[in-house]
Amino acid sequence: MLKKVAKDLFVSKQYEDAIKLYRKVIFTIECSQEKDITETQEGQEILWQSRLNIALCFIYLKKCDEAIRICNKVIQEHRNNYKAYYRLAMAKYEKTNKEPNADEMAIIYSHVESASLLSFCQGIFDPLLSQFAQDINA
Repeated sequence: MLKKVAKDLFVSKQYEDAIKLYRKVIFTIECSQEKDITETQEGQEILWQSRLNIALCFIYLKKCDEAIRICNKVIQEHRNNYKAYYRLAMAKYEKTNKEPNADEMAIIYSHVESASLLSFCQGIFDPLLSQFAQDINA
């Protein structure tokens, strides 16, 4: 329920309020009395999704260092999470106002262990970063 309300706040561009609710979602799961909810796949997905949604809010609030920190945390815990790498690239783009160079993308790609995921990431990053650049410069 909180996650849906947070999403609605994000959609309505109330990023600070969305961050607060996403943090409540994370706190609720991490402090849950339910047996091993943080160990379940569903619990883990909700945690990383909420963290990455917070990162996206920070990107739109121009708080890119916070977004980068969060993305790096998700990447440490979920090394093959392409969305975390994409949001990291978005945050770095927003921070520097330029697309990641080949060396930066090579670093991002070097952390992706699965060949099929690497191919997938390479296929989506270039067009998505270009679209993101157009969106924020519009």
